[in-house]
Amino acid sequence: MPDTQRDDSLLKRHKTLFLIVAATLFIVEIQVLVIALQHSGRKATHRVLDAQGAVLYEADGKNLSSYDKYYFEKIYGPLDNYRKSVEIREIPFPFRAWFFAAIGIPVGALLLVAFVFRAYTELVHGGARAPAPPGGPGSEKGASSLESLLGRVSRLPVFMMGALVFAGVFAIWALPNMAVFLGKGSLDLLLRFKGFLLAAVTAGFGFLCWVVYLRYQLTKKNIDARTEVSKYRIELEYRAREAGLPPAVEYTRAELLPGPEENPKDNGGLI
Repeated sequence: MPDTQRDDSLLKRHKTLFLIVAATLFIVEIQVLVIALQHSGRKATHRVLDAQGAVLYEADGKNLSSYDKYYFEKIYGPLDNYRKSVEIREIPFPFRAWFFAAIGIPVGALLLVAFVFRAYTELVHGGARAPAPPGGPGSEKGASSLESLLGRVSRLPVFMMGALVFAGVFAIWALPNMAVFLGKGSLDLLLRFKGFLLAAVTAGFGFLCWVVYLRYQLTKKNIDARTEVSKYRIELEYRAREAGLPPAVEYTRAELLPGPEENPKDNGGLI
């Protein structure tokens, strides 16, 4: 009840201010929608061509205005000596631009005002803020998550708030356009230099296959060398036993037949 009464009293004291803010936001939203509608729909372009088909002049609309005719004839001569064509194209509604403008402009304006107010407070008054009361947002056990979030946001430094606002605007508008630009640029580069890129990819794949082949040959030779050494050891031991001589060295199984990943020190038994 106290919170509800406090909100009601706040609305009554600042009723005029809230009405002005609501009316301003409504006008801004209407203007954003009108601008988006003006840049969509069926659009006609009037073009003036020369004998070779090159475009000399173009203007929006199906017909040239009196100013367009005067400007064209002042530069190129009589308009009747040239061919004219009208191109009609259908432009879809810019939903993404309208959506981010309808939400970003009001929110960005409010955040900008809050940022300027906080900056003025910190720069003029030295950033000294009164400590939060015991019953402030987020301090009570029954406080809602929204109150806790508002309490944390209110304690953020002013420059961090500005960085967050800038990062949000950059992520919302610049990153999608940058991704589209980089995608188109990469596709155009791929189409223009597809022969060079194909040769580079082929050379890289061939180099990789060559490295794998050399690694395979090195591993094979290493295994063959170990096998020959083991065979030679076994042959020497066999000849020593046939001659009735004790072997000079007792070998473990790992030393006689070493594997590629087997460590002879890990085997404790002798043959």
